[in-house]
Amino acid sequence: MAIIAPLLLLLRNYKSIKHLITPGLITSAFLSSLFLIFRKFPPVCSRLPSDKDEDSCEFQWKEGELYMCLMCVVMIKNRSAVSLEQMVETFLTYSKIVNTVLFFRIDPRFGFVYVLLCFIRLWILPDVFIEESDEILHVDDNTIEQVMREDSKVVWVIEFFTTWSPQCHSVAPVIASLAKEYTTDFLRFAKIDVGRYPDAATKYGVSTSSMSRQLPTLIVFKDFKPVNWRPMIGKNNKFIKYSFTEENVIRDFCLNTLYEESKKKGKKQKKKVE
Repeated sequence: MAIIAPLLLLLRNYKSIKHLITPGLITSAFLSSLFLIFRKFPPVCSRLPSDKDEDSCEFQWKEGELYMCLMCVVMIKNRSAVSLEQMVETFLTYSKIVNTVLFFRIDPRFGFVYVLLCFIRLWILPDVFIEESDEILHVDDNTIEQVMREDSKVVWVIEFFTTWSPQCHSVAPVIASLAKEYTTDFLRFAKIDVGRYPDAATKYGVSTSSMSRQLPTLIVFKDFKPVNWRPMIGKNNKFIKYSFTEENVIRDFCLNTLYEESKKKGKKQKKKVE
């Protein structure tokens, strides 16, 4: 299931695969499969130590056990994945962790070299899967209200995020995809880094704490006022965990309705101009 689920999501999102194929992803995938290459392909595998009475080019019992654990962990982690990018990143990250353990088990020197290669790869070719949408406007403490007041007829969908939040990174491709599909002259998308601009977070009640359950927060603004947002506050004033999948965002924020309303506004505007 840990392999089948990502493959099914890959087929479902085949149109967005192109931007995933980056040098960072290719080198990450190579490092994630490096132990497999060492163990299964001669003449490298013939030089690796193995248990007694076992072929050095076959997986040892403990190695197979670790790979089974990897599959279980990835399957559990990917149950709550909201994007293809998150599933790929989870699989590659935990694969490298297992590879580190396996290399250290064979020889600590191999382990240290492998960890060094991973750090070098991360420094030179970071995991950048997010294809920023041209339709998303980046705002700050000063411009967030300014852009909303330029035209009161425009409905704004604004994401409050931070660069250090893994959940924000997972949600970013979802918001980018929705912005490409739903942006019109009267329905716009924006985002603000509340880690850099905390005043906006304070004004709209978004906590930027490292333990915050509000990151990311998505808010719809009409006439400069927030009218819909997620996550929401439930019982005991606690925020309800929200999964920012495309289906959930479209449904809970009524994006199809907002899109149709924005198209009608556009037609009216065009008639006035004519």
